[in-house]
Amino acid sequence: MSWSLRLTALVCMLLAARSYVVGPRTGMSAPELSVVGLVSAPPGATAALSALRGRVVVLEFWTTWCGPCVDAIPHMNQLAEACAAAPVTFIAISDEDQTVLRDFLLKREMRAWVASDPDGSTRSDYGVRGYPLVVLVGPGGTVEWTGHPMQLDAARILALVP
Repeated sequence: MSWSLRLTALVCMLLAARSYVVGPRTGMSAPELSVVGLVSAPPGATAALSALRGRVVVLEFWTTWCGPCVDAIPHMNQLAEACAAAPVTFIAISDEDQTVLRDFLLKREMRAWVASDPDGSTRSDYGVRGYPLVVLVGPGGTVEWTGHPMQLDAARILALVP
């Protein structure tokens, strides 16, 4: 195959991949959360981005059956601890039933609020195609970063604190 044909094929693949990107990208407004309930959160807490304006929000999309998700829990707990004095809220969102999540939390501590999204609407709004995924939402409600939880550090989170 000639190099020009290879180059054309590569350009087509890149354009196709670019159009495949779903969900909000960095700089875009973060969609509102559509969770059915908070399984673990402080009394009176509301899992609505509109109610959390002015705070940095760390959204983690995960499931109890996902090995890399479970492996990331200690790291996310450390981040929550490092950011405890700052206006930062961690919300771990799973598409599993609340009962499954409650049973899991009896065995594993998570320092994030844990929310159930059983119909997957929040997952869909954020374009989540695999687990785990973290979306960092700034105090103004815009997506500031997305990636694997193990790539996130406290400095990146705290740099967004007003």
